[in-house]
Amino acid sequence: MKVKEYVHSNYDKDQISLQNAAEHVKMSPSHLSKIFSQETGQTFIDYLTQTRIRKAMELLQSTQAKTYEIAFQVGYNDAHYFSNVFKRVTGMTTTEFRKQGTIVESLNAVGRG
Repeated sequence: MKVKEYVHSNYDKDQISLQNAAEHVKMSPSHLSKIFSQETGQTFIDYLTQTRIRKAMELLQSTQAKTYEIAFQVGYNDAHYFSNVFKRVTGMTTTEFRKQGTIVESLNAVGRG
């Protein structure tokens, strides 16, 4: 699906939106939203969030970057908001994840993309 490719290429931009993706595939946002949900079983925003958090988990384990740096790298311009989303999605803070989390277990919690 072209929209998934678009998300994977642009998740790091804080301005990515359903509107942008719809323009990319030349559809109305409402039509894209409906088709995307039918084909993937999740909303565009849920998919974008999942993509960002999965990348953040990789960065937390493979780099020593600060949480706010990772937030910016995965498309969040507000580190506090990113931390809240990360905790909601994974059930752990970024610090807890870095200390004890494993990507495999956490990806199961985040879901498949």
